Amino acid sequence: MGCCFGTLRRERPQDFPLSLDSSGISKGPYDVNHAALTSPHRALVFTPVGTRATTTKEKFPAVVFAHGLCGPARLYVDILVQLASHGYVVIANQEQETCESPSLWNPIGSGLRAMDSVRKASDGHTMVRHLEDEVEYLLSRDDVDGSRLALAGHSMGGGAAIDLAAKLEEAKPGLVKAVVAIAPWNGIPKVPVPSTVAGRVAAPVLIFCSKADQICPCSGEIGMESGVGGSWCVSTYVRVVASLAFGTSDLTWHGGVDAIFAAAEKSGKATRVKFEEGGHFALAGINEAQLKEMGQDMIR
Repeated sequence: MGCCFGTLRRERPQDFPLSLDSSGISKGPYDVNHAALTSPHRALVFTPVGTRATTTKEKFPAVVFAHGLCGPARLYVDILVQLASHGYVVIANQEQETCESPSLWNPIGSGLRAMDSVRKASDGHTMVRHLEDEVEYLLSRDDVDGSRLALAGHSMGGGAAIDLAAKLEEAKPGLVKAVVAIAPWNGIPKVPVPSTVAGRVAAPVLIFCSKADQICPCSGEIGMESGVGGSWCVSTYVRVVASLAFGTSDLTWHGGVDAIFAAAEKSGKATRVKFEEGGHFALAGINEAQLKEMGQDMIR
């Protein structure tokens, strides 16, 4: 793994806007530089800059952020920039970002391709490996305080963050100082189910969930709160798709977010924030326009 970090440092500018003025998100005392890593995998890096940082050669705490299934890292730019502006070096994985969508013009062929793309995007082993590489990258930076490292993620990324935190606690005890999981997916494939390892995480864990979440609710089957999963036909279809794509027909995702919290709570350092309302993407600050853009990317 270590042999790759010479190339992992290669960065290039990104061209998305970084202003927080229109989003309503509070900006911290630092300006933010942004760049993209190109190898061994793609990732965005946000770095706090300013007079204070440049004159004192300040070392910053760092955050590894993992996106949700089929959700590009750029969807989370607002919160990632906000974090960096408050004095954090933030890295966000750009692999496994997109999934294909079936086409009405070729439903069988496009459906098979779409299923294959979802399987690849939902490979939890690959995501956790990428996140682990990013931890090592951050620890190699001169401007990062390696004693203050956090893992965070949304949906699939939330589950992956918990899995990695448990893994690192065994390999490097005390390295991870905090974990934040937003609507974490307790069904992420090819890695331990997050609720089975969350109890091994020694760091404080903050978990957000919504009872109205259509995809990863606090508890219960997906889609039930919104009525989407209430139909037998829809429920059966979703079970078949989940079995083919994710290897499980359990639409509660093994007890869901509440099961993760129950396991993490054993350490005495877990906190859960439960909302009565709020969809899966809204919890991560993703708005309707961004969702439409993501949908258009899937059908291109």
